[in-house]
Amino acid sequence: MSSHSRWLAFLCMLGLLQVRVFGADEVPQSLPIDHPFGLCSTCHGAKGEGNESLHAPSLKGQHVGYLKKQIEAFQYGWRGDKIDAQGNLMALAISTLSDEKIEAALVYVKSISEVTPGKRVFGDRWRGESLYQRGCAICHGDKGEGSIEYNMARLDMQHGWYLIQQINNFRMGKRGHHQKDESGKTMAFYAQLLPDDQAVIDVVAWLTYCSRQTYREKLDAETIKKPE
Repeated sequence: MSSHSRWLAFLCMLGLLQVRVFGADEVPQSLPIDHPFGLCSTCHGAKGEGNESLHAPSLKGQHVGYLKKQIEAFQYGWRGDKIDAQGNLMALAISTLSDEKIEAALVYVKSISEVTPGKRVFGDRWRGESLYQRGCAICHGDKGEGSIEYNMARLDMQHGWYLIQQINNFRMGKRGHHQKDESGKTMAFYAQLLPDDQAVIDVVAWLTYCSRQTYREKLDAETIKKPE
């Protein structure tokens, strides 16, 4: 199938999915298709804010190095196989884009200055902190800030529902199972150490709590800097 045919197939699939989810008169607004982020915005939103109904994560504030690594994973087939429906759709979308268009989309994401906390999840965040510090913090930082140097994802800007979904994907073998996906296999190992579903919720409760704390600290800092 040619790149143009894949592009048309993706748009048709996405249009049908959005009408099914939202109704014909309620499809969310996105950027023009010729915008560098136009195709991406149909799922991720015009400001990369994400869309729970389409299982699309927030991208704003995410480390660009991590995003590049995940795009490569979709291109190489490490993510988005037949057992991961949402990932499969993402892989199809990426297959329609040239390297130049992907780079332009990443430049746009990096330019988004407005970063707000993701949707919160409630649970035993004290237990979640303990579980998180035992393994997750090694790569993702003490409060989910990620790592630019090692291309590790920021978690403190992500929606709680997406974090739960992806941790469970790692636990169930939907993600991190490809033999060449070294970071994915590491993530799957640690995710499978979580003893039960409630542990996943508690870890995410801790992360989404940290997200709000970080956001408040940022607002306080900006208030102090403003001239009287």
